[in-house]
Amino acid sequence: KTAGSSLLVLQVYIGATKFILSCVHKPEKLLDLGDITGLLSYYWYKYSKKSNFVLVDLASKMLDVAKERFESLHNFHYIVSDYLNDFPGDKYDCIILALSIHHL
Repeated sequence: KTAGSSLLVLQVYIGATKFILSCVHKPEKLLDLGDITGLLSYYWYKYSKKSNFVLVDLASKMLDVAKERFESLHNFHYIVSDYLNDFPGDKYDCIILALSIHHL
């Protein structure tokens, strides 16, 4: 990965987050599927700090990175699960995913 491609990904995350949140009410409860380290949730959090975030990923070690990223925040929760076979059974105002969409 080059620095340019990483910057492009970040610009896409920021732009998409700002655009979507400008079109909808800020979610009370947000589900992030397969975001691995919580990078997409990080950008959503910047614009929706009062939302409750539930991050789901199959890789517990990757979720550990997300836990470190958000360790001082109390509105982040984590589920180790294969969401394709065991979808988190709850009601969410918004569902986001980026890095695992190709698995659908």
